[in-house]
Amino acid sequence: MSTISIIGAGIGGLILGNVLKQHQYDFTIYESAPEIKPVGAGIMMAVNAMQIFDKLGLKEKIKKSSTIY
Repeated sequence: MSTISIIGAGIGGLILGNVLKQHQYDFTIYESAPEIKPVGAGIMMAVNAMQIFDKLGLKEKIKKSSTIY
């Protein structure tokens, strides 16, 4: 089986990597930044995004580290 290439370690690339890992696919994430740092910006999660995080088993971890308005 071929290795899947993911370009960018943003939220989309990292989520895709998580999904592929759960389904046991080989993948590599390529990121141009020398390191991944927290940027201090807020992210609004829509209901459908939280449903995906729930399916990935990440919903509770995200809720614990979030501020909900």
